[in-house]
Amino acid sequence: MPNYGSGWNWSGGGSSTTPSTTGTAARSGYTAGWFALEMDNQAVPVGFVTQMDGGSFRSDIIENPIGSGPFVAKYGGKPKYDDITIGIGMPSTARLFKWVQSAVANTPERHTGALVGFDNFAGRRERSRRIFDQALISEIAFPALDASSNSAANITLKISPETLRYEVGTSTFAAQQARDEDIKQKRWSTANFGFKLDGIWGSGTQRNIRVEGFTIKQSILTHDAGNRLESYKGAGRIEYPNLTVTFGEENFATWYAWWQESVVAGNITRRSGAISWYAPDLKTELMRLNLDGVGILNLEVDRYEAGKEQIARGKVTLFVEAMTLVPGDGNV
Repeated sequence: MPNYGSGWNWSGGGSSTTPSTTGTAARSGYTAGWFALEMDNQAVPVGFVTQMDGGSFRSDIIENPIGSGPFVAKYGGKPKYDDITIGIGMPSTARLFKWVQSAVANTPERHTGALVGFDNFAGRRERSRRIFDQALISEIAFPALDASSNSAANITLKISPETLRYEVGTSTFAAQQARDEDIKQKRWSTANFGFKLDGIWGSGTQRNIRVEGFTIKQSILTHDAGNRLESYKGAGRIEYPNLTVTFGEENFATWYAWWQESVVAGNITRRSGAISWYAPDLKTELMRLNLDGVGILNLEVDRYEAGKEQIARGKVTLFVEAMTLVPGDGNV
């Protein structure tokens, strides 16, 4: 979520008329710093973007030697569109949550949408619109969770579109929606979370544990179909990441017993667990990620230094066979 600051004018300021797309105003430079994500041809944003990369328009060069002459004719081949990577707040709207949820569950949904850019001038006029079609989510990166960080929680999405086009903007910034989204996003923090793992770690919020950031990846398969200009994209196999969890060393014996059983003795024990995001009251569950088929891979002890005052910690690496995103009070 963009940091609007105390001086942000939610009313937009300036003129609210539709900006001209011709003449000097359309050609003048501007600072782009405000972006919104729209879905399914609905003008109400499902989230406001903190960073954006990719979405370039490309083609491969095709060379055609002509006769016996010394020159080679060149032209662009089939159009290609780069994936778009966006940083965005946690999925606090139902439509965005459902899209992310389907990707996590390996039942991916295709969506049309737009990434809308606004200038930094008074009025926050829409300047550009990158419209994507038949897009799949190929990556979802979740932030690290640590009770001592208290950072705003955001996810990073990589969107893989079949087609992409650019249009000049014709509207103004959705100030009221931005204000509503800002209020909702303030409920999400990387410090307010819960982690549980059956038989190993209890539920509830955690003050002595850290979960490193992790990324779920969906492979995208590209097919050239008939005389279609753009390539068709389909979802391939999903890759669930390993989880890295840091904990107080006073709990090391519990994890070590599991490692001895599963790795040394070869009696592989898979467990179920969950990661929950909580509101500031530490009771209201905003969203939950269920973990299934969890097993232990590595177990480490943090480096010791004599005379240095620090909490002794251990670190465990877990594999996860399946993940499921469950809605809560934060996905409405």
